[in-house]
Amino acid sequence: MTNPAPTRPSDDRVARYSVLLVGLALVLFAVPFLSELPPDWVPLFELIFSALFLAGIWAVSRSPRSLAIGLTLALPAVGLEWFAAEHPQLVLAAFLLQDIFFLYMIVLILRTILRERTVSLETILGGVAVFLLIGISFALLYGHLEYTAPGSFAYAGQGAIPGASRALREGSLVYFSFITLTTLGYGDITPVSSGARALATLEAVVGQLYVAIFVARLVGMYLTASRRSDD
Repeated sequence: MTNPAPTRPSDDRVARYSVLLVGLALVLFAVPFLSELPPDWVPLFELIFSALFLAGIWAVSRSPRSLAIGLTLALPAVGLEWFAAEHPQLVLAAFLLQDIFFLYMIVLILRTILRERTVSLETILGGVAVFLLIGISFALLYGHLEYTAPGSFAYAGQGAIPGASRALREGSLVYFSFITLTTLGYGDITPVSSGARALATLEAVVGQLYVAIFVARLVGMYLTASRRSDD
């Protein structure tokens, strides 16, 4: 009986990135609907957000060192997320640790896909994951700003958004982050303070630069592979 072929590292990364994308999709598309459920369902948001961190740890942990760093950053962030509702003084620390962890994931995934020499499913999934992580990271920055300076964002014709933590749970700040990242700008949520406007401007620039650079990188990798195959 022949033994099954071992899983290639690239196949393993595809699986890791796929799980991470599922976690990101839940935050983007499922979380906003949770706000319509009774308050008893609020812990479900915490559970989905915690699962995203676990998926992130698995996605970027390719060595004992990266695993240790990931756990060191993620576990306190997840713990603070669960306790922040009862202890408001922990909210700022939770936002900070969560953003640091997302930045860590972005750096590691970018470093991996930029080292690739050919376009593959791993490269595409990693690039999409980075784009979504950028959007989530800015949403957390907006939450941090709204918590420290209430009234930094407002609904059109309805006044201030309903608090940073609640806005994140309802998906309002995540929604605003992604319409800014993609430069849609519907105008239903607007940055009011100078800090909010500066962050929104930065995110719009980052989003456009990332798409342009990533697409250019994919095209360059494809052309290089084509030339090698012709030779």
